[in-house]
Amino acid sequence: MSYNNDLNRRHFLKMFAFATASSQLGSWAWTNSVLGDIQANGSPATGLFRMNLSDFPALQTDNGSVRLKVTGMSATFPEIIVTRSAGSVFHAVSSYCTHMGCTVNTFNASLGVLPCPCHGSQFKVDGSVVRGPATEPLARYATQFDGASLLAIEIPGLGYSIKSSVAQPAGGASRLSLSFPTVTGLNYEVRFKTTFGATDWSPVMFSPTLDGQVNVPSLVGDGAEATVYLERTGTSGFYAVIRY
Repeated sequence: MSYNNDLNRRHFLKMFAFATASSQLGSWAWTNSVLGDIQANGSPATGLFRMNLSDFPALQTDNGSVRLKVTGMSATFPEIIVTRSAGSVFHAVSSYCTHMGCTVNTFNASLGVLPCPCHGSQFKVDGSVVRGPATEPLARYATQFDGASLLAIEIPGLGYSIKSSVAQPAGGASRLSLSFPTVTGLNYEVRFKTTFGATDWSPVMFSPTLDGQVNVPSLVGDGAEATVYLERTGTSGFYAVIRY
């Protein structure tokens, strides 16, 4: 069964949260921390792309298969194919055929393969070649299943880190500076919540310059590192830079 889906924006905002936390009341004291769903280590950073299986009916039964975009990656990143095998074993591979770059279809249960519609190449659910003309396997992505409904897929380049510092504009109160890499065409927002366990993030305005007005709600990535400046939202809490 084939199912194409872009994760909805609310789900995505929940997944891509990096934060800095104030550890002292009444003063800027910040330490970088990562909130739950994305762990960025190395270069390129690997991110955990999380899927709630309740959102994907095909993956609730053996041999179910979906092809979907990884929101947060550049437009040139191919869709991935996720297939469920017996024993709740999940496989995630690139849909980019290693022969001529066509888009591979989801799992065909009658054939027992992932077929390429262009030139007839066939692949196992783990991406290995069954039949050519392709000679190289599909790119594979490690999966982690919690045994219930949450599937995490490790995607290189998905994670990103944030650098934070305190900046002092001329004649004004200190501001928090956040610097982070951007992907061209993706949107970036800053959010805040007072406690780690709180469910809702509140939008935070920022300035793209140290001395500018703090009235910008979002920016569009251009592939370069961005730096934004914001004023204190509360005496303590968590900030997040979110991309979508």
